[in-house]
Amino acid sequence: MARLRTARSNCYSQHCYGQRSSAGMTSICDICISINYLVKLLGEAAWELDNNCGLLEESRKLHHYLRRVEALISDIKPYLRGVRAWGSLRDVEGILSSLLQEILEAARKGPVVQYLQADRILKRFTTAAAHLDAALGHLDDVASGTSDGQNSGGWSGDDSGSRCEPTSLAVTRFSNEIQAELCNVRGLLKSAEFNLSAGHLANLQRFRKACDGLHEHFRNMMLSYSDMMEHTMQGQFLSKESFRTLINELRTEVEVVQQQMLQSVQLRCGKALCSGGCECGPGMWRGRAHPLHSSAQPEMERAQQGAADQHYLRMLMDVVRASHVNTDCEAPLDFLCPLTHQLMQDPVLLHETGHSYERKALEQWWASGHHFCPRTGLHLRRLNISPNHSLRSAIEQWRLCSDMHLSFKPVLNTLISHKQEAIPQEAR
Repeated sequence: MARLRTARSNCYSQHCYGQRSSAGMTSICDICISINYLVKLLGEAAWELDNNCGLLEESRKLHHYLRRVEALISDIKPYLRGVRAWGSLRDVEGILSSLLQEILEAARKGPVVQYLQADRILKRFTTAAAHLDAALGHLDDVASGTSDGQNSGGWSGDDSGSRCEPTSLAVTRFSNEIQAELCNVRGLLKSAEFNLSAGHLANLQRFRKACDGLHEHFRNMMLSYSDMMEHTMQGQFLSKESFRTLINELRTEVEVVQQQMLQSVQLRCGKALCSGGCECGPGMWRGRAHPLHSSAQPEMERAQQGAADQHYLRMLMDVVRASHVNTDCEAPLDFLCPLTHQLMQDPVLLHETGHSYERKALEQWWASGHHFCPRTGLHLRRLNISPNHSLRSAIEQWRLCSDMHLSFKPVLNTLISHKQEAIPQEAR
């Protein structure tokens, strides 16, 4: 599938190059041929979109409108002698070319990414339809004589494929049938709307709102943590010893609360208190005791409070880790620049010695008059470097894993805890 998309993209590029390489300006006939070819490619590319994310059906509807535009332009091409329509047709060609690239780019993405970005892709479809309507409107104005591009000085391209040249031919108006079809096509484009299903759109809005909420909550959590550290540790930045002490203190308290919770949930409703007529059943506690069981109520409240305390302690522990673990210190030494001792963002390879450095740091080193390798001391006649793509890819992959385990761990733990709470008791 990916090879097919690449082949189509390359085929279109070669087609455009072949149409325009022999002269600086193409004829109207060449532009019409290019429009026909683009519509064909758009129809083929539309079928490569995922059918489960709502894009396939809407892209096929878009292609139906484009077929109407293509047929209209084919019908009016004989009338374009002496009409200054070159610019309008080039606008149509440019819009179709952008649409093709948009659909091919969307088809390269996986189904989940297509689902997540579907509404924004369809919004571009609607915008393209509006631009096509504007281009056809300008073409109609030119043919009707309401535009300034009429007789003298106009540019034309006849059906024989000759290049655009000045002409003094009179304006040729469209026939009534073509004028009616032009109005119909423009009406379709004006009213064209490409929308997702209500459920799909509502789900996207709910997900994005939740993501924005998590981001805001995490920001507030970090602000609260900073204030907490200022009041308790006289500063939000901890030494290694203070960091270890605080983590051990929180871990110990989590274990204490967990033991208290276990003692609370082991509460049994004795036969003297429960004869089986209440919801909890004889000899069993299901998380909610009968109102008559007054002795069990404090234990239940204590268990619920303990669960909340444990959650807060674990979240605070994650925030402490995320705030004070230096990812650069834990990175492999090969990922650190020998000059800055920091994680490289844009590593480059020094060919004479085979060592990698941060590009900006190495260029500053060279500009300062140090014409030798920082690690080996080898004298360098010139700075012969190239991007180290493999190292950069490895660093980005490591950083992604590191961020998932550190910066986003509070969010991940929250989501996991909610997921576990949603699992029925019998399924555990």
